Amino acid sequence: MKKVGIITGGTVESGFVEKQLQKEMFDVLIAVDHGADFFLNSAFRPDYIVGDFDSIHPQTLRQLEARMQVTIDRHPSEKDETDTELAIMKAIDLQADCIVIYGATGSRIDHVLGNIQLLYKAMEADVPCYLVDPNNRIRMAKKGLTIRKKEQYGYYVSLIPFSACVKGLTLQGMKYDVQNYTLPCGIARCVSNEILADEASISWEEGILLIVESKKD
Repeated sequence: MKKVGIITGGTVESGFVEKQLQKEMFDVLIAVDHGADFFLNSAFRPDYIVGDFDSIHPQTLRQLEARMQVTIDRHPSEKDETDTELAIMKAIDLQADCIVIYGATGSRIDHVLGNIQLLYKAMEADVPCYLVDPNNRIRMAKKGLTIRKKEQYGYYVSLIPFSACVKGLTLQGMKYDVQNYTLPCGIARCVSNEILADEASISWEEGILLIVESKKD
């Protein structure tokens, strides 16, 4: 299994990401534009730095090139894809079996929403992809899954439709179980659920779901 970690240019909490990299033991690390700043003071090194480099300091790029054996994947600033999208495409090209992205959330809500949208690209390539920050883990899915309570990220599990509706939704092992429910876009009916059993089952017949695991405030 090839696991690819991506550090992009949103809010990167260095201590948190450092611990995550130690825990996850990624096979490949990709830095996205000024997400590469993280590696200046990290025990880890990126295998690739991807982007148009409009937000990374030129000296940072020179330092990383001088100190580390890293592949620079430079793109023009005027392009159709965001830098994070290019990094996901790189991970898919590298035949990743799993992608985890750090620094994809932060104060720019347009970037956050755009990064959530990019989960669709990985899903269509049949590659599980997660956006992870200190409080949340976000994924997108078009088929059912289970979450073990001891492995869940945080306390709450929220389900948000990413299609016009999600049909035949069945939840088992949760505080608010449902059976063969149609969850339409535009309501928040399945936000802030909780896992009660050792394992929660989430299944549905049609549609796309965002699954957000969140810690308590």
